[in-house]
Amino acid sequence: MTLSKINSLVISLIILVASLFFLTMFITAAVSPSGTQLRFSIFGIYTGLQTVNAAATSTSSGMLFVVVIFIFGMIDISFYLLEQSALIDSSKIVAYKDKNIWWLLSSYLMFKETIGAALAAIIFLIIIAVCVSILVSIFILNHISLGMPAVMIVVAMAAYPLVRMIVKKIFSNLDKWSEKFKPTYVLTANGVDIDLKIAGLNKEQRTAHIEFSELDEVKSLTFFEAEAYMKSLGPNVEQWLKSVKSTWNWGKERPEVFLAPQSNTKNVLFKGSKIHYLLAFAGDNVGDLLLAFENSKKG
Repeated sequence: MTLSKINSLVISLIILVASLFFLTMFITAAVSPSGTQLRFSIFGIYTGLQTVNAAATSTSSGMLFVVVIFIFGMIDISFYLLEQSALIDSSKIVAYKDKNIWWLLSSYLMFKETIGAALAAIIFLIIIAVCVSILVSIFILNHISLGMPAVMIVVAMAAYPLVRMIVKKIFSNLDKWSEKFKPTYVLTANGVDIDLKIAGLNKEQRTAHIEFSELDEVKSLTFFEAEAYMKSLGPNVEQWLKSVKSTWNWGKERPEVFLAPQSNTKNVLFKGSKIHYLLAFAGDNVGDLLLAFENSKKG
């Protein structure tokens, strides 16, 4: 398992734990009217009294509904992030086959990020464990009188599936609208013509022809794999300079570097000695491209 994959998993876990923490706080605040003294315990080691004076008890029902829906959305997203992070194929996100200075620098930065994220995850896990312990002890040690905040939390929980469906439909329509701005490709006898859809250039100027013989690999990556690949690439000054040169010469010569991964779609990595592209195509179906490249390598 690569450091990029580990980082993605840890960050997803942090988002999940943070969301559960806020949800726990709201539930705790909603179990009794403001001003009530509640007995609580932390793992049975410490027992105390706490006067309820939380935002949830004084917040309007509508605002409380929105906040709880938002928290449930964050929990939903964090589970999705964990799932996609777990599905990352480590073999696809190796940016360097040889260990050079750029590999060393990116490895150091990713290791540093991993340590920081791991420590944050541990701290968040401890916090959520304490909060859950307090919440459970409140229900056990007190006579609970559920008021309107608690009712709104239940209503928000029941309404969340419908809200989720509506939001998903909106983003689906936005994705369809954005398709016309994504690059497209046409297979040729020995390669592929890619319309990079660069604004301000005509189709001939923005089309890059690539022979399969120029490429060492062509891979389909999920967005999470593409993001992990970019992290694995790290702050490579050599690639950055090539990217700047390619940008400067757009319309005059074929770009050598074009790294523009997009979310919520498949991305394709083209890699050779003079080609380094990572981009998403309209339509999301690149099976014929991958098959054509494989066949070209078989001779």
